[in-house]
Amino acid sequence: MFSIIMPVWNRAEEVAAAVDSVLAQTFRDFELVIVDDGSTDDLAAVVEAYEDERIRFYRRPHEGVCKARNFALSKACYPYIAYLDSDNRWSPDFLAIMRKALQDSPEAHPTAYCQASLFRRNKNSGDLQLRCLIGQPFGFKQLLRQNYIDLNAFVHARALLDSTGGFDETLRRLNDWDLIIRLVALVRPVYVPQPLVEYYDCVAGNTITAREKLAPAMRYIRKKYKGQSGPFVYVHDTVPHLWGDLSDDKHRNFWIHLNRKKFLLPGDRRALAYPFMLQIEPTNACNLGCPLCPVGRNELGRSTEHMSLATFQGIVDDMADHLQFLLLWDWGEPFMHPQLPEMVAYAAARDIRTMTSTNAHFLEDEDYLRRLLGAGLSTLIVAVERGGRRPK
Repeated sequence: MFSIIMPVWNRAEEVAAAVDSVLAQTFRDFELVIVDDGSTDDLAAVVEAYEDERIRFYRRPHEGVCKARNFALSKACYPYIAYLDSDNRWSPDFLAIMRKALQDSPEAHPTAYCQASLFRRNKNSGDLQLRCLIGQPFGFKQLLRQNYIDLNAFVHARALLDSTGGFDETLRRLNDWDLIIRLVALVRPVYVPQPLVEYYDCVAGNTITAREKLAPAMRYIRKKYKGQSGPFVYVHDTVPHLWGDLSDDKHRNFWIHLNRKKFLLPGDRRALAYPFMLQIEPTNACNLGCPLCPVGRNELGRSTEHMSLATFQGIVDDMADHLQFLLLWDWGEPFMHPQLPEMVAYAAARDIRTMTSTNAHFLEDEDYLRRLLGAGLSTLIVAVERGGRRPK
């Protein structure tokens, strides 16, 4: 079921407590992949003293935690991944509860996380003290601002790494946050509001938190990804459309579109997110007979009709959680649809920007215009015939 990833560097005194917490799990279907990242202490002797066939131990030159974790991931044999650093511990039912969370997820390749209890030493007494709980209900926008999912409390389907890749080996700090952002962007995680992890902050003497500066890593991640925060701008037909803020689902969906090249290899055209833009033809009726238009030439090949308001509402309802932009025209003159203002209002109430086009023959209908503009139409394109004599 689980491959547990544990990189270690010079923690012979701390690693046994972490390993013991894994071996004490009530859910027993796992392997523990320990990677020695070039330790110079007695780490190997401590790990090799365990006579448990579920422990797989590898030794490598010292290249940093990201390379050690990626190496461990390359050796993982089970379909789900969990992480435990060598200075932290799990409660005995961690894997059992997280397995249940994964099973409860509707996703094909699920992810889940729980709370973690953060301990620090009292500077005066030296005693370990519980300082806070890490973890909160999932919100993608909040995660982009600050990480609240501890890697030791996070589990995921191994198959997701085929799209996201592993740990960014150029990052010396916040590499866990970087990976988690990519994973939960694709799959909404299940949140378990229970503290099942003991996280010991700067208790071991060689922690990354104590050694590496935070600011360079923060700048790197902010630069790496587009759309970390609003305002959001989408340009269509040279017209910019602005969102000061988006719902969490829309932000997450749009973020994937903005950063899709981070997930896909060249030539890979998989759809990783829902469409954020849609074009709907309200009507194919038109009052003109333009020679370049199949409606004008009577060559459209289908009957002339208006889309019903109920059909329109059903389409919008299906996509409302992710749809941001709606084009309301194709063949036909949109202003000939008597319920176009109601369509616009229905979309606007769901924070969907709308754009439509007209040939300007119905602009004298002030009541219709008042209804349309009052409904929240974002952009109106007026297409007029060029002045002067027609070319022969």
